[in-house]
Amino acid sequence: MKISRLERAVDPKFQQLLLYQSYDLRSMELERKSMRLKKDLSELENRLAEARSERERQRADGKDRQKTLQLAELALRETESKLQKLERRRITNAAQTNALETEWKTLELKKIATEEECLRAMECCEKDQRELALRETEWETLTHFLELRREELKGQIVELENDQKAVRDMLDHLRKGIGKDWLAAYGTVRQTSLPPPYICPLDGLKCTGCHMHLPTNSLPSGNDSTLHRCEFCNRIIYRTNDDEREP
Repeated sequence: MKISRLERAVDPKFQQLLLYQSYDLRSMELERKSMRLKKDLSELENRLAEARSERERQRADGKDRQKTLQLAELALRETESKLQKLERRRITNAAQTNALETEWKTLELKKIATEEECLRAMECCEKDQRELALRETEWETLTHFLELRREELKGQIVELENDQKAVRDMLDHLRKGIGKDWLAAYGTVRQTSLPPPYICPLDGLKCTGCHMHLPTNSLPSGNDSTLHRCEFCNRIIYRTNDDEREP
């Protein structure tokens, strides 16, 4: 990870701390990216689950309508059977003609109603089958796309986790060469609500973090190896090899 020309610190300790900051900011960036990818993956998993749930619901609805059709057809067969039996009774029991005629008419009406119910159920089933055939193709396409995207996200997350591990290892290595006081000071600034960077070079008398002009007595000298803070934004400030203007 490179340090820009402006950030070439005079003191090697600052160079180490700047390098540490670069990797620290990279770590923060990777963490944000990781959170976004995991959120995208979670949302995609939900979309897959919803698509599968909707698919199963449509299939269940189709089965329910098929069952309704089967029950209607069964009721129709039972009604027709009763009519056949009643017809035989009408032939053999002429004395009971009026009563049988009434029962006959009732069964005929029931048969007509049952036939209509069967017809409606059959039309619904045929419509469901056509729609289900179309939706099966749509579901297959959507599921295939979502599964490919899921594998792509998982691959990106694995690569990102490898990058995060490499950055963490580098941060651990850099910590060994930086004093605890310096790390503590950097950590204090990092925990504030300030946006990065937390370590800023001076541009003459100006802090490049907040762009405020500082009094000369608060500025580090060219060979100063102690930590200095900007009295306005509290960032760590330092001089660079390119800053030839001394306070």
